[in-house]
Amino acid sequence: MDLCNIPRLSIASHITEIIVFAIAIIFFRRFQMAMKILTLYLLVVISTDFISLFCPTYAGTNFWIYHLFTLFEYIFLTAAFILMQKGTTAKLIFKISIAVFTTIWIAAKLMFENPGQFDSITLTLASVFLVGISAFTLIDISRRGTGSLIKLPLFWYSVAVLIYFSGNIVVFAISRAGFLWQVHAVINILFLIILGVSFICHRFRSTTYGP
Repeated sequence: MDLCNIPRLSIASHITEIIVFAIAIIFFRRFQMAMKILTLYLLVVISTDFISLFCPTYAGTNFWIYHLFTLFEYIFLTAAFILMQKGTTAKLIFKISIAVFTTIWIAAKLMFENPGQFDSITLTLASVFLVGISAFTLIDISRRGTGSLIKLPLFWYSVAVLIYFSGNIVVFAISRAGFLWQVHAVINILFLIILGVSFICHRFRSTTYGP
């Protein structure tokens, strides 16, 4: 791929990914497991972008790598929520959601989603699930909170996921409109910046994720 043809917003998004990943690596030894999983998630994001840009295509496209990424993304992000949650019921529901989504994802690949096309159905479904999980988490920590929410890594992580996936549900559902991918890049940059804030908060509050 000619790098000169990559939109500037996409380049900015890739650079932001690398910067936030570097921040996570610097703090990695002080991270608890949830933040380590999110660091691994960023590595998968960067690797996926690299593969889609530079590796040979399947049936003329590189959409196949994003089909795989959708599943891994849901598992990684939900696993981080599970590890940060204190409520056993919420943990169980989130674990069940991973099993449910994985089953739907496999069925979709076998029955109706073409790996050579954008996976708008499963990606939109993952977005809806993650919006629900992040919104529930924000409500839960606001009810249990006894101090400032902005000092909590879980707060910033939940905000990042909520903004990213609620904003991109429209982008994923109407993926054929080219300009929407520029909107996606902007939302992705915002998601990464807020995720970086979560990393920094956790670095200086390493004993707990939330109230």
